[in-house]
Amino acid sequence: MVVVYSNLKYTVASLEQKTTFIAPVPPNRDLSATAKVVKFGRTIAFLEAQLRDGGVDGKLLCTASTTISLVKLPSKEDKKKSKPPQAKL
Repeated sequence: MVVVYSNLKYTVASLEQKTTFIAPVPPNRDLSATAKVVKFGRTIAFLEAQLRDGGVDGKLLCTASTTISLVKLPSKEDKKKSKPPQAKL
């Protein structure tokens, strides 16, 4: 990953991702998706999600989990500090 500059302070990199398709999605139905952060550490976060038919108590259709790494992006100040010295002519 190469980032020259961004106003954002962090981005994420996926370390692991798993999706389990349990049942087909019925046509023309309302779906309910829920997601939660299982653990949010200093540099790694664990997340889970579910997709259900109808409301939150409906039939479970799909589950997903992911582990992400939080990556600090360089700031303008970091960019200025890392400039190579220019040769004088």
